[in-house]
Amino acid sequence: MKMKITKNWIKKWKPCEEAVEWLGRQDTKDVFELIERLRKSDIADKYDWLFWSVPRLIKTKKDRVRFAVFCAELVLPVFESEYPDDKRPREAIQATKNWLKNPNRENRLTARATAGVAVRAARVAAEAADWAAKAADWAAKAAWATAGVAVRAARVAAEAAVRAAGVAGDDPSIRDKIIDYGIKILREEE
Repeated sequence: MKMKITKNWIKKWKPCEEAVEWLGRQDTKDVFELIERLRKSDIADKYDWLFWSVPRLIKTKKDRVRFAVFCAELVLPVFESEYPDDKRPREAIQATKNWLKNPNRENRLTARATAGVAVRAARVAAEAADWAAKAADWAAKAAWATAGVAVRAARVAAEAAVRAAGVAGDDPSIRDKIIDYGIKILREEE
């Protein structure tokens, strides 16, 4: 069964009016076709729309967390080049990966605790408006989302994608890696 954007999906996530109008002009509701059309469009905010929508299209919390971890890992080298001795974001990501492999209570609590420490550390660095620190903050929040509800995991995954893209600047390969990985997860869920 093809994945589609439905009225219920639009109601639940409330995309911006401009996106709703764009969707209304399309002759398909197939998610993969819409993503490709948006990628090829001349819409100035197309990557913002993609980073907003792809994580919200992912159905399961576990897959949303996988997506957030992927985004966090993309920017981890940037953070570690600025803060080579601070391993807390890496530890939070690893704790989250452990939870993904074995989502038991112990791994969930460890991921949450590790992420909490990493969030606080990254926030201190982020106050200096440093992109690497902001990305690490969201990497840690991605780990923290393992203990949260699915909606929170989707928002954190979306924010991790935005932060990863921000760290990458105008590097289209990073943006495309983020979207391609999201599409991979969507196809697996289909």
